[in-house]
Amino acid sequence: MIPQKLLQKSSQEKIIRDNQIIICRIRQMGNSQQSPKYINKNNHLINILPQKQLIEDTLDESSIFNIADIRSPYTEELNSTARGDIRKVSDMIEMDQGKTRSKIIQTKKGMNVTLYESELPSTCELLNYIPLIKREKTRELLNSYESPSGHKAQALGSQPIVQFLKCNERLTYQGQWLRQQRDGFGLCFYQNGSIYVGTWVNDLRDGHGRMILDNNDNYTGFWKQGKYHGFGTLISSDNFYEGHWEDGEKNGQGLEIKANKSKYEGTFKKGKKHGSGTIKYIDNQIYKGEFVDGQYEGQGEYHWNDGSHYIGEWKCNKMHGIGVFTNKANDVYKGSFSEDKKNGIGMFKWSNGTILKGIWVNGSLDGQATITKPTGESIILYYKNGQKIA
Repeated sequence: MIPQKLLQKSSQEKIIRDNQIIICRIRQMGNSQQSPKYINKNNHLINILPQKQLIEDTLDESSIFNIADIRSPYTEELNSTARGDIRKVSDMIEMDQGKTRSKIIQTKKGMNVTLYESELPSTCELLNYIPLIKREKTRELLNSYESPSGHKAQALGSQPIVQFLKCNERLTYQGQWLRQQRDGFGLCFYQNGSIYVGTWVNDLRDGHGRMILDNNDNYTGFWKQGKYHGFGTLISSDNFYEGHWEDGEKNGQGLEIKANKSKYEGTFKKGKKHGSGTIKYIDNQIYKGEFVDGQYEGQGEYHWNDGSHYIGEWKCNKMHGIGVFTNKANDVYKGSFSEDKKNGIGMFKWSNGTILKGIWVNGSLDGQATITKPTGESIILYYKNGQKIA
């Protein structure tokens, strides 16, 4: 016999037994934002994710749906579940709204919970506990996460823990659902040991969240359709990056620190240094200027740790074009470069004031050169492969 308190007196409803399916007419919930709560026969309280056009929760705490009161072929299956077996999801109630059906999710340790079928995957298992997190660092990363809106993993205790298959991977998820997809705030454990806590949209990581890999490399920031997108911080064993992302790649302004302690601050494009930026190496050598596809290219200046420096044009990480190079003795060359070598017309000025004007080929003087001393006296000399011949 079905308890009479199951139905509210103010509603128009009827119960029809037909092929062990109970059809209930109850009024719709509308846009209510309250999460309906259901108590199963084991007194396990579960919050169901609110959604639009769900049926209104017409049960009160004094009207508990006791599965044992329904005589159907499912009774033995439920009893076997209570003994600790695992069974597939079984249909128990069908609402005549045509869209929303509830199911009994049967799990280990005899826990049977009434949930909306439209919220959960077609085949899943409800668990009592989340997977064991063995590493203390992983637990710290998980427990310390808080979204910009104030969500924390610890607040998910009232949400069901569901295990299901997706793309041949067994996932464990605790959080909110919408139309059989993860949607809202939730915690997901992946088969490879990774953990994600944050927001979901249409079953994809979307919004703000933290991904923790098995080796504790982690990303905290914004996501879009499953990829890093927006501002975020990536921390790994060989790299630190804080800045903007687009479609899973560094894009825009950011700060990157490598394992070799080199530090770059500037702009990125499709994962590579691109635009203006400054990179400082562990030995205090510095490049400041333009980048293209991760390389020095365009206008820039480089300072070596011996005091020498170059200001001018670059291509493919090399001095290329017009520039000025000053060595540690304060001698200065101003002219044309090709692949890090003096090449073309140039002028070399020694620190004592003597000036040489000539032509360089692959870093060596070649042809006529004019030398002007500080006194104003000038002489003409000829060179071949850097050697004076006349």
